[in-house]
Order: sequence, then structure tokens, then C-alpha cells
Amino acid sequence: AAVLFFGGRSVSSDYVEIAIEGPTTVAGGEGVPLLITIKNANPVALTGASLTVQFPEGTVDADDTSKPLPHYTDALGDIPAGESVTRTVRAAYFGSENQKVTLPITLEYKTGSSNAVFIKKEQYEFTLSTSPVGISVTTLSEVASGQPVTLSVLVRSNASTPLPNVAVRAEYPFGFAVTAAIPEPISGELFSLGTLSPGEEREIRVTGTLSG
Repeated sequence: AAVLFFGGRSVSSDYVEIAIEGPTTVAGGEGVPLLITIKNANPVALTGASLTVQFPEGTVDADDTSKPLPHYTDALGDIPAGESVTRTVRAAYFGSENQKVTLPITLEYKTGSSNAVFIKKEQYEFTLSTSPVGISVTTLSEVASGQPVTLSVLVRSNASTPLPNVAVRAEYPFGFAVTAAIPEPISGELFSLGTLSPGEEREIRVTGTLSG
């Protein structure tokens, strides 16, 4: 009766806990550690346990931002009854300011009494407080048709590490004809800025006429 009503020695994914510790706000482009602890409160060991964390598009290796990091996988092996396993997962995230990010976390495992694969899922959410690159545009608020106008585009790195291969793409309105640009675009409306050091600013100046 006790086993039936209270599940005394039953094996269940309800007795597997995934605890995640980390910041609730993250600066874009900075390496962030997440502490993931898996606790097995079942009366038997979990065997062949494997941990997977799925990252959003644009996530990179925290130690080498040139390496994309689509996911993290770790073969945890066996987790004895009543024991815990902890892993630290580090990644750098890129996105827009105030963007909400959700990380799906999955634990797959077996038990000694079954060949079935059991799955325990959890998720972790945080907000990108800043984007790794900020951009601002300064120009006239109004202009006469055919009058020359100059746009000053200021690009600033908010990241704590150098950002390679930074580029800016312009989309001009109908009737706008470019007469000069510093630096010159590498292709059409694409400007290459190369590598930006932490806190570094670069300016793009585009001059043209707007007819309408």
C-alpha cells in the first residue's frame, strides 16, 4: 500500500533534478558561464547519461569567438543513486539589445533495469542587456529634393574582446544617389570595418542626393 500510494522505491524522471545557475542578464559578445548540476534522487543509478544544451544562432565559443557553438554535448556516464554531477558550460552570445534568449537543456539516460532511454528536459532564460556592436546615424532631419546630404554612421564595439570581420550594410531609400563614401564600400552597399577592439569606434560617412 505504501509503494502504491507514495511511490516508495519507484524510478522516475521526477526524481532527476536539473539545476542551472547563471546570470539573468548577459552582455552581448561576452563569455558567460552556466553551472549545470544533475542530481539523481532515484533509488538506482542512471547509466549512460548524456547532457545536451542547444544554443541559438550566433552563439560562439567563449574562448575563441571565431568558432560557432551550435550546441554543447557531454557524456556524463553513470550517476549513482543519491549523487550529483556538475558541469560548467561557457559560451558567448550575440543578438540585439534586450533580446530574450532561451536555452533548451536535455538529459538522456538509462537505468539498470530497463533498456529504454529516458529524457529529462529543462530550460534556462536570460536577457541580452547590450548588443556587442552599437550603431548610431546622424544626419539632417529634413532636406530639399536634390540637395546634397551627408550621413555619419558611428559603429562602436561594446564587447570585452576583439570582434573580427565587422561589416555594415546600408539600405538606401528610393531616389537616393550616393556621390561619395568614406571608407568606400567593398561591394555595393557593404562596408567592411575589419576587427574592432573593445570600446573602439569607427565612422562611415556617406554623401549623396535625395530626389523625391
